[in-house]
Amino acid sequence: MTKRWLGMSAVSSAMAVCGVLAFGSTSRGESQGPCSDRTIQGEYAFAIEGALPVRGVAMTEFDGVGNLTQVDHVVVNYNPPKTEWRPGIGTYSVNPDCTGTAQLQNEGTPGTLTLFFVVAREGQEIRTVVNGGAGSSVGIKR
Repeated sequence: MTKRWLGMSAVSSAMAVCGVLAFGSTSRGESQGPCSDRTIQGEYAFAIEGALPVRGVAMTEFDGVGNLTQVDHVVVNYNPPKTEWRPGIGTYSVNPDCTGTAQLQNEGTPGTLTLFFVVAREGQEIRTVVNGGAGSSVGIKR
């Protein structure tokens, strides 16, 4: 796990980070089509876990057109973060099969974090993993 991830938030935490997707914006009873960036819109609450130990939470908002904003609080080796709620911004892309990637830049952290994710429960849940790291997160739509 890289130091970038250790200091990062959920979506993300990511988003992390997420964080991220749904099966489209259809109403109940309609057939669902493939996923797209619009599949994940709104706020998702993420729980983050990783090695060392790493534990955190993040709130990530996806705009439905490929942009995200996030705040996170990540504890690394039992040490609280310097900033209670660290902001972050990024982009994401959802594939038709409901897999996707996101890039997240957290305030005060050098470099960009790359996340891979899948959308579950018809867009109500996003499961992420940090590329090149040992961290993951699960986000639930608010």
